[in-house]
Amino acid sequence: MLPILLKLGPITIYSYGVFLAMGLFAGLYWFWKMGRDEHWEETWIFDTYFVATFTYLIVGRVAYVLLNPELYSFSRALSILAYPGISAVSGIVATLLVILFLSRKAEIDFWKVMDAWVVVLMIVMVITSVGSIFNGSMPGLESSSFGYVHPGDNVPRLSGDLWTFIWSLLTFGVVSKVRKNFRFYSWYKGEASVARDGLAGLVLLALSGLYACVLGFMLEGQRIWLIPRTTIIGILVLFISLVLIYFRSGKNKKKG
Repeated sequence: MLPILLKLGPITIYSYGVFLAMGLFAGLYWFWKMGRDEHWEETWIFDTYFVATFTYLIVGRVAYVLLNPELYSFSRALSILAYPGISAVSGIVATLLVILFLSRKAEIDFWKVMDAWVVVLMIVMVITSVGSIFNGSMPGLESSSFGYVHPGDNVPRLSGDLWTFIWSLLTFGVVSKVRKNFRFYSWYKGEASVARDGLAGLVLLALSGLYACVLGFMLEGQRIWLIPRTTIIGILVLFISLVLIYFRSGKNKKKG
């Protein structure tokens, strides 16, 4: 892999850090653009983005360090570029709580903000996952059929980083389209007079379940009855998301 792009004396520029910075800047622009279209105050847009982003990075990093004993040192825990890794689930949960608080404080519909935020999240993930590919964070299991040989390795492996990039790119297209067109989905609108916001966020949740289902079979990890634990979690997340989509839709409304 190519974890270090450039090294000038004591200055080291990491691939992951460069793409993470690019992703965060792209996400900020997109959130500002969508927020302007929704007539949200610019001050609120920027404040929400930066607070939510730092919350994701801090909480997600702390959770990741706690789950990885090899990072149990102050220097390694802080070296997110040299030792990249973030617990996405922990970071996203904390971020959603922050967005919920800031949305209610500004009297803005949380579900509408979430639909915009998930698009931003996928933009950041698409770009950042390229840095993860360079870094080789998730080389995966050996596979002669579908794997490839990472630089510095001797055997072909399934790449969790490559799967993350492909999934992020496809999911970005899906949630962007859903956010724009959900009001015209008759299956979602159902008996309601107006389709409710939140479908893009719940679709991302469902696709995240599918992502985990596939990723579980690509990486080493604990298995329950030969099924990877990550895959089992993914199935559970997928089921929960489908239930939430049903209850957010107009399908469960009684015909009057």
